Amino acid sequence: MKTTASLAIRLLALALGLAAPLPAIVVATGCGGEAEAHARYHCPMHPTYVSDSPGDCPICGMSLVPIEPAKERQAEAAPASDAGPLHGLAEVTVSEEGVALAGVVTAVAQLAPMTREIRTVGTVVPDETRVRHVHTKISGWVEKLFVGYTGQPVEKGEPILSIFSP
Repeated sequence: MKTTASLAIRLLALALGLAAPLPAIVVATGCGGEAEAHARYHCPMHPTYVSDSPGDCPICGMSLVPIEPAKERQAEAAPASDAGPLHGLAEVTVSEEGVALAGVVTAVAQLAPMTREIRTVGTVVPDETRVRHVHTKISGWVEKLFVGYTGQPVEKGEPILSIFSP
């Protein structure tokens, strides 16, 4: 299980182009003085194993594949921004194929209202600091009520009810 997860991570890094490309070896040909580039090879299952000649991987037995030269990888990479690198951060470039494999989706920024209707259930209660209770100190009954409903706002000094007390 551990080997499978490690393998998946390595293959993903290789597919996204995040594996560090190794430079091609340049060898001079003795006669004409022309330089010829020879590719280096690595194992797809073990990208850290690198060889100067094609063959099989000594770890797993798979055929070695050529490593792309650094110049080709730089030509495929996205152009760098003019702002320059940020302090403390590393610049990462990924090819278009790598972006597609990662499932990255981009869109042009646009000005639009960010509103959404949310329907919910709740309870509305009055502010307890503004609620007052009126208690009478006499016995009797209410003759006339001057407020029409519970919770009706009243002002200080305004009559609320009239009481008959024998």
